[in-house]
Amino acid sequence: MLSFRDETNKRRFLRSKDVEVEKPFHLPIQDKGSTCNKFLSLKVVLVIIIFGTFITLLRSPTAYHSERLLHATSRPSFVGRWMRERPILDPRYVSHLDINWDQILRTIGKMTETHSCRGIGLLNFNESETNLWKRRMPDAIHVSVHLDYVRDNVTWESLYPEWIDEEQESEVPFCPSLPEPSIPGNPKLHLIAVKLPCQRLANWSRDISRLHLQLAAARISASRKRYQTMHVLFVSECFPIPNLFHCKDLVIHEGNVWLYKPKLNILREKLRLPVGSCELAVPFKAKGQVLRQLDGKSGSSRGSGIRKLNQKRDEEEKKAMKTRLFGSEPPVLYVLHYLGLKPWLCFRDYDCNWNVDILREFASDVAHKRWWKVHDAMPEHLQKFCLIRTKQKAGLEWNRRQAEKANYTDGHWRITIKDKRLKTCSEELCNWKSMLSHWGETNWTDDDTFVPTNPVIASKPLSNL
Repeated sequence: MLSFRDETNKRRFLRSKDVEVEKPFHLPIQDKGSTCNKFLSLKVVLVIIIFGTFITLLRSPTAYHSERLLHATSRPSFVGRWMRERPILDPRYVSHLDINWDQILRTIGKMTETHSCRGIGLLNFNESETNLWKRRMPDAIHVSVHLDYVRDNVTWESLYPEWIDEEQESEVPFCPSLPEPSIPGNPKLHLIAVKLPCQRLANWSRDISRLHLQLAAARISASRKRYQTMHVLFVSECFPIPNLFHCKDLVIHEGNVWLYKPKLNILREKLRLPVGSCELAVPFKAKGQVLRQLDGKSGSSRGSGIRKLNQKRDEEEKKAMKTRLFGSEPPVLYVLHYLGLKPWLCFRDYDCNWNVDILREFASDVAHKRWWKVHDAMPEHLQKFCLIRTKQKAGLEWNRRQAEKANYTDGHWRITIKDKRLKTCSEELCNWKSMLSHWGETNWTDDDTFVPTNPVIASKPLSNL
């Protein structure tokens, strides 16, 4: 019985020792194996926490959407790779015109330079068309020109607005930016080929993408070195912009293919101008003017007279600056926007805006004279389009008489008309004095119709124009 109790006590003692061993934090000394087990347990806990966090994020809507996109784009299929590599096309730049390769090859054959077409830059051709270029002309180096699309909010009206603050009293007008072309590696090119879209609509010429592509071709050409020559080939149903690529520079036109050899110096000068009428070519000093006006407005009643003097002085300065720009020799302005009655609707003797009260602010004898210099430089067969209608002659004389009654101090109404167009008539009704005698009558109807006939244009070499 005693031995049984001793054995039982011994077992209890051993069990108590085992329990104490399972409490490691109460032991001052631990063996190496228990330490490793502890770190292993901590790692397991950390893995479980990280895995749980990952599952939580994975089940969130954003992650779920991203996962779907990731799986969709990571499929090792041909369609997936093709969709990733294929650029997103802007419908504004797409041309569905079928290319006539025989026309292109015949047109390129007109390039007489010894280097011919060793380097060809391709703009706005799709992948299959680019491959056909390489097959048709295997000896040339073909380079695809990269051009970002114009933003959707850039419209023709934003480039050519109806009105801008020409005197820059409130802000300095500027044109929206159009992306410029980029060519990888800067290769030596001899030809830029561009496929232009042509929407057969009433305003097909007012197409932003079409303008953008032609500007890109012009910029690539103008970036060449001075001694190099460059040809530009357009594939389009509609003719290119004549103020960028002049008819003098047209080498050949066959079907839908237009080949130009632009004069690079002239092209560089054109590209220095603003893209449209949205910006002045020669801006005024707006900051110094806007500050004087602000100083005048911030003054007290004592400064009201000073403000008026400053405003009058500003107007005189602006007018004097415009006059200098209009009449400068050599010309510093490439474009003049005439307001009021246009010079070709006046007699050449003076600006007829002087005789109309609400148009006098637009009158400028210097700008008027400048236009007539351009008129006289035109071929005679084109000057016939600037003849004055009989009704316009009567209206000019009516305005002159009203200016005489008002006794305008500028005195232009006193000038005797010597313009030969006064006695030149291109209509059936030529008696403008008879028409003037009925001017202003309510029961008088203007039933004369004016349909200008095209003058006979004698063929001349382009170099003579």
